[in-house]
Order: sequence, then structure tokens, then C-alpha cells
Amino acid sequence: MKNALAQTLRNPKLILIPMIADTIYFLLLFTIFAHLLTGEREPFGFNFDIQPLSPGLSMVISENILTMQMTEYIASQNGRTITLLSYLLGLLLIPTFLHGGFIGMMAAVTRSERAGFRVFLKSAVKFLPRLALVQIIFAAIVVLPTFFFLLGPDIGLIIYFIAFIFYIILRYIYMFWEYAIVFEDASVGEGEKFAMAAFRNRTTQTTPSILLIIAIHITAGLVLNATFSPIAVVIILPIYTYVAAVAQLNLFQNFTTIHLVENSVE
Repeated sequence: MKNALAQTLRNPKLILIPMIADTIYFLLLFTIFAHLLTGEREPFGFNFDIQPLSPGLSMVISENILTMQMTEYIASQNGRTITLLSYLLGLLLIPTFLHGGFIGMMAAVTRSERAGFRVFLKSAVKFLPRLALVQIIFAAIVVLPTFFFLLGPDIGLIIYFIAFIFYIILRYIYMFWEYAIVFEDASVGEGEKFAMAAFRNRTTQTTPSILLIIAIHITAGLVLNATFSPIAVVIILPIYTYVAAVAQLNLFQNFTTIHLVENSVE
């Protein structure tokens, strides 16, 4: 953790770039889509993520605002095509773009290379298709079972619950999948093999590291939910981004340590 802390301080863009992305998001939320925050409806729901891949205060907010409410508004003004594009951008492409860029910067830092905007953009664009495919695979595990609700609410709920537990287990086992794809410039299939090997050789620090990230994610969500306002965002954003970036880099370095030791043995 000390190494991740020092590396993050030496590479401030690990904090700056996620903050810029969040700033754009919240500016849109408090201006163009400010009307969605009024009324009796809760301003947002909490989005629990088994493996947050990059710091993002906007990512602790569920799709309720970023895609569902915003998309409902866009859909009321436009047609189905725009609606589908909104879902695609909000749920998949934009988050995956940010994840790929941030992981690419962490890989550069781990290799003692410069981690700047150029590295972020190059990694974000290069790995977008591969990382998007991984996200689709995981999403399918949760989304497809919802069709069983057509057979009845009880059957649907049971199958969905089983699928969700299965998703949590798989997400934990393949926690390093995206890391492996970016770090090794691997295909989705090759990344799966690297991720499984790293999981089998995980250290005593691996699980605590991922639990720390989830704890930071949950804490940020609860605090933001309780204090939601432009002022609260301004105060919480830099603190969350810094702490989350350190925790993410710590987990990534745990992966690279396992992966490099594993390759040296081979």
C-alpha cells in the first residue's frame, strides 16, 4: 500500500483524469439534467459494484440517473435509436473507455513509464472493444435470467437470485481479467487464462485489497447519498478520487506481482 501511495503522488494524472471525467458528469447532472433531481424521487440509487475498475464518484450512482432517468428524458424528446445509443454510451462504452484508460495508466506506472493523457487515450481506445466484450459477458449473466420472470415472479426471482450469486463468484474469480488484457495486450481469451492463473496464485493481500476497494466504493456512495449537493460533490470528489486511485493501484500491483512471479517460474 505504501508503494501505491507513493506512486500515486508521483503520478497525479491518476487522480486528475478521473476527476475531470466526474466533473463533466456532475456539471451535466446539475445543469442540463437538474430537473431530474427535483420532486419526491430519491436523487439517485446506490450502485454496488463487485469490482470497480477505476475511480469514479459518478460510478457509485446507479444507472437510475446516468442512464435510466437521463435516457427516459432523452427518449421523450427523441426516438428509439437515440434511446438505445444513450443506454449503450451510459452503460457500456463510456465506463469501459474510462476503465481502459485508467488501467493503461496503472500499467505504465507499474513499468516506471510516464502515465499521462496520451497513455490514457491510447489505452482507452485500443482496449475498448476487448473490455466491452468482457463487460457484456458479465452483464449477460445477470440480464438473461430476467427473462425467466415471464414464467412467473417466484420462479424468476429464484433464478435471478441464483444467477446473481453466480455472477458475484465469477466476478471474484476473474477480478484480474481486465487487468490482464491491458497489461499483456492480450485477447479476451488469453486474458481469461492469465486472470485465472493469477487468481489461483493470489496472495494473502489480494482479497483484502479488493474488499478495501469495495468498502471505499460503498462509503462514498453512502456519504454522497446523505449529503447530495453541488457543495458536497466538490468536497467529496477529490478525497474519494485520491483514496480510490491508491486502492486501485495497490490491487493492480498485487496482480502484476503475482503475474510476473508466475511467468518467471514458467
